[in-house]
Amino acid sequence: MLTRPADTPPCAAWAIGIAVIVAVLPLWLVPGVAAYFDWPLHLFWIQEFSRAVGQGTAYPRWIAAANGGYGAPTFVFYGPLAYWLAAAATACGASALTALKLVYTTAVAVGAFAAWRWYRVFGGTAAAMPAAAAILSPPLLMLIYRYNLPAAALATALSPLVLLGAWSARRGAGVAAIGVPFACVLLAHLPSALMLGVALALLALPDLASAEGRRRIVTIAAGLGLGFALAAFYWLPALWELRYVHAEALLGGALDWRRNLLFDPSIDSLHRARGDGLYLEATALTLAAALAAAWVFVERSASATSSDRAAIRRLGVAAFVLLALATPLGTAFYRYVPGAAQLQFGWRWLPLFALVAGAAIALAVRHAGPASRLAAVALASLPPAAFALSLPLVCGGGIVLPPVARTTPAQIAWALEAPRLDPPEHVPRAAPLGLMRNSGPAWTTLRGEATVTLLEDRDERRVWDVRAADEATVRVKTLCFPGWAIEVDGAEVATSCDRIGALLFQLPAGDHRGVQAFRSTVDRLVATWISLCALLALVVLVVMEARCPRLRHRE
Repeated sequence: MLTRPADTPPCAAWAIGIAVIVAVLPLWLVPGVAAYFDWPLHLFWIQEFSRAVGQGTAYPRWIAAANGGYGAPTFVFYGPLAYWLAAAATACGASALTALKLVYTTAVAVGAFAAWRWYRVFGGTAAAMPAAAAILSPPLLMLIYRYNLPAAALATALSPLVLLGAWSARRGAGVAAIGVPFACVLLAHLPSALMLGVALALLALPDLASAEGRRRIVTIAAGLGLGFALAAFYWLPALWELRYVHAEALLGGALDWRRNLLFDPSIDSLHRARGDGLYLEATALTLAAALAAAWVFVERSASATSSDRAAIRRLGVAAFVLLALATPLGTAFYRYVPGAAQLQFGWRWLPLFALVAGAAIALAVRHAGPASRLAAVALASLPPAAFALSLPLVCGGGIVLPPVARTTPAQIAWALEAPRLDPPEHVPRAAPLGLMRNSGPAWTTLRGEATVTLLEDRDERRVWDVRAADEATVRVKTLCFPGWAIEVDGAEVATSCDRIGALLFQLPAGDHRGVQAFRSTVDRLVATWISLCALLALVVLVVMEARCPRLRHRE
C-alpha cells in the first residue's frame, strides 16, 4: 500500500514557496491583466458583488447594474466563491483589479499546498519538486495569464484536495475529506466540478473488482454527496432556474461541443487560428511523454511493489482518458452525455490531466531513489523546465503564442463605469435579447402621474415614497425574474412585464410607501435547508472522528 510521511521538511516548504512566488510575481510586476474576451465582466462582477456584500447581502444573486441598469441574476448561475474572496479583499480597501490579482494569488498558493498534499502520497518528501513544477506549468498558469478565468483557476487549484480525499479513502479517510473540498470546487466553478467527477470515476473504476474496493467507492460517493449537499444552496437553484433565462445561448448550436478540441486540424478553431491550439497541444504532448516515461520506469523498477504498479496503471489510464476527452476521441462524450456540451472547450481537461499525470511522475520520482545523482538532477530541473514551458503565457505571447494585450488604466475604468451587458445566458427569458438600453430613470409612469422619492437603494432591495395624483401604472427598471416582489403600504401587489421584460405594477392614488425586494423562492429555500442540514451532518462527522480514533484520517 502506498504510504507517505506526515512531516513536511523545510526544503520542501522552501521549494513550494519559491514556486508560488515565481508563479505570481509577473502578475504583480506587470500592470493590468490579460485583456482576453470576458475580462471586463470579471472586474465588473467583482465590483458589483463586493458592493452588494458591503450592503449586507451575504450571497448577492442579483447584479442591479448589469444590462444597462435592468439587472441580471448573474450569481444565481455563476459560482460565487472566487467573488467572495474578492469581496473580502475589497472590504480591506483593495480595488477590483487588486482583488482579482489576490484571487489568482490565493489560487496559486492553495494549488501549491494541494499539489504537495496530493503528490506526496506517491512521491513522499521528494514530491516537493513535482508539486513546484505543477504550480509553474501551463495548465494552471494559462487560466491566469492567458484566459483570465478566476473561477476556473480557483477550482483547478482546489481539485487536488478532492483527488487526495478520494485516494485516501483506501487508508481510512472519511467522507469529510472528500466532501468539503468538493463543495468548494462546486462553489468556485460548476463545470470544473463536473469534470472532476469524471476524473474521480476513472480513478475509482478498478475498485469495482473487489468487495473492499466497492466499500471505498461507497465512501467516495458519500463524500461527493456531502459536497453536493453543502453547496446545494448554489447549484440547485442554478440548475432549476435555467428555465427562466436564455440558457439556449450557452450552447450556441448543435456542434458547439467541437469548439477548440485539440489535435483536430479539420476544425477551424478560434484558438487554433490564434496559435493557442498548437501551444496547448505541445503542452499536452510533453506531459503525455513524461507520463509514459514514468509508467515504464515504475513497471521496470526493482523496488516497485505490486501496489505501486497497480497505482501507476490506474493513474496512467485515467490520465490518458482525460487527455482523450480534449481531442476528437471524446466526441461521443460531448455528443451523448447530458450537459457535456456546456463544457465547450476541450483544453479545459488539461489541468485535470496534468494533476493525474503528475501523481504518476511523483511515484516514479520516489522509486528513482534519493541516492541517484541523475534523479537528483532531474528533480531539480523539473520546476525550471515547467516554468520555461510557461514563459510564453507569463510574457503574454509574442513568439510561441500570438500576443494577448494587457489592460490599461483607461480600459479598467471603462470596464467598471460603463454598464455591462451580462452574457445572454444570464438574461431573464422575459426580456428579448438585445432590446435593453441604458436609458430612462429607475421608475417611469406609463399611465397617470406619480412622483417617486428613493429612500433606500440596494441591489436586492429598494424603498421609496410615492405620491400619485390618480391611479397609475408604474414601470420599474428591473427585469422580471422569480423572486422579485413589490409591496405598497405593506401589501404585496401583482406585477407584470412590459415588452422588454421590465416590471410593471398598478398604483392607487394617494401617498404610499413602496418596497421592491428580491426574495428567496421555494427552490432557493429548499436548497438552503439542504446545505444547512449537510453542514450539521459535517459537524457530527468531525466530532465522531475526533472521539473515535478508528474513524480518524491515518497519516
